[in-house]
Amino acid sequence: MPVNEDCLIIYVQEHECLYDLKHKDYDNNLIKDNTWREIANKLKSTSEECKNKWALLRSYYRRALNRRKTIRSARYDYVLLC
Repeated sequence: MPVNEDCLIIYVQEHECLYDLKHKDYDNNLIKDNTWREIANKLKSTSEECKNKWALLRSYYRRALNRRKTIRSARYDYVLLC
């Protein structure tokens, strides 16, 4: 079953240990695995599907940010040259 992206984002936001490097449980794989299982149960999916979808969403987000920075810097370079 496909993972609902909006719900996945909301559920992951509730669990900082999945994304916050400074969180005390970030390095605790047992807690993170249990958290992914909990999220998967809520979404009626598997933890692997949820993890993969989350990784994909993060990748898309990073690329969009990098693209946006490139466009901004190019625009300002043009303005500075004129």
